Amino acid sequence: MQLHLHRQAAVGDVLIYANYIASVDGRISLFNEESGEFAVPACIANKRD
Repeated sequence: MQLHLHRQAAVGDVLIYANYIASVDGRISLFNEESGEFAVPACIANKRD
């Protein structure tokens, strides 16, 4: 892991790290390199997105 997150907790401590690509309601969110943000792909987006 490039960020060395596995080394952020002391020995014996718990570190929880997650990387989510889906919203709470299950829709997919992908990183847009042009905007630098995550967004629902236009082909599956709806007016709430």
